[in-house]
Amino acid sequence: ALTMRRYWALPEAGHGVRAATSPRQQVDDVRALVREAVRLRLESDVPLGVFLSGGVDSSAVVAAMREVTAGRIATFTIGFADAESFDERQYARLVAQRFGTDHHEELLAPKVDTLLEPIVRAFDEPFADSSAIATYTVAQATAQHVKVALSGIGGDEAFAGYPRYLGVRVSEAYRRVPAAIRRAVAAGVGLTGDSDASRNHADRARRFVAGAELPLPDRYLRWTRFFTDGDLAALTRPELRATWSEDVEATARDAFAQARRGDPVDGAFRIDLATYLPDDLLVMADRMSMAHGLELRAPFCDPALIEASLRLPSATKLPGWRLKGLLKRAFADVLPRDVLRHPKQGFMIPLGRWLRGELRPAMEDLLAPARLARRGWLVPQAVEALKREHLAGRQGHADRLFSLMMLELWAGEYLDGAGGPA
Repeated sequence: ALTMRRYWALPEAGHGVRAATSPRQQVDDVRALVREAVRLRLESDVPLGVFLSGGVDSSAVVAAMREVTAGRIATFTIGFADAESFDERQYARLVAQRFGTDHHEELLAPKVDTLLEPIVRAFDEPFADSSAIATYTVAQATAQHVKVALSGIGGDEAFAGYPRYLGVRVSEAYRRVPAAIRRAVAAGVGLTGDSDASRNHADRARRFVAGAELPLPDRYLRWTRFFTDGDLAALTRPELRATWSEDVEATARDAFAQARRGDPVDGAFRIDLATYLPDDLLVMADRMSMAHGLELRAPFCDPALIEASLRLPSATKLPGWRLKGLLKRAFADVLPRDVLRHPKQGFMIPLGRWLRGELRPAMEDLLAPARLARRGWLVPQAVEALKREHLAGRQGHADRLFSLMMLELWAGEYLDGAGGPA
């Protein structure tokens, strides 16, 4: 008989906690954990490479790889010819030079609209993370040279790399600010304009104040969603909503409930480790790489490393306002200073600008009112409002529009027969 069992789960708070160690020992332990996780993933009968973004996580993987092997290391980076704020090639080059890697760069200037269909086919399901475009492209370039590659995926979740973790701390203090001042802040933030740069501070500020009034973990979950429940109610037809039966955030709430007492940031780590990492990032990495016959391995997802990370209080991994502070200290003696100091960018694409340019025809086609009306899932007028605001530059809706585009593209690919939309 076929049986299914879970082979590993996030440990409960306090599980396996050891006696407190010195800051120096913590740094040494992290360095050793990463080194061992990398060493275990170097076993291969074919050449290996590394996805090197120029960020701390993938740079640490290269550094650890050099510590355990004297052989050839191939690194692969993508950049953007016309979007400097998204391009980290200069930092990747510093790491490649420091560790003497065989470095390859791919300039991402493709006909982006031609990538959407093969990406949808590789996923087999609706998938709305636009980073899939960049991951697909770097995997395609990497597969021309090696068959196995290591990635820094999981470093943000294990060692506090996302700005929203700082948001949890700030929001706890913000909720103690008088309501009149909070209303004034919200009104001011609502007037700020969006940016197409990789760090859209106006959008971050709007999302922060929109969720700040909510209790945890709802506050954190609000920041991680493209659409609120209210957005979805306005955007979708009642017939579609009537088919929804499960609480999609139940897993996240359960994970937050396991956080160490009095440490909401630890709860945020657990939410991402239980949902965002396995359901988004690892799915994306696996399917986009295997679409090109490339196997991707993630040392930061090593169970021993994750368990050790969760034994540490959030303040140790996130000292003060320094994202990934502990991990940076662990590799401070080997990584270039500029790599350690430059702000996190993430593996992102200039999607907002593309939707006003080369991706606009695809958006207009996939989200045409007549097409949406035939499909019967979305309210065409609500989608048109999102498009108008984005195209006019009044408010960025790139992630929302892209998710709706991928939903319609998937439906056309998998559900429609010869007679048109099912």
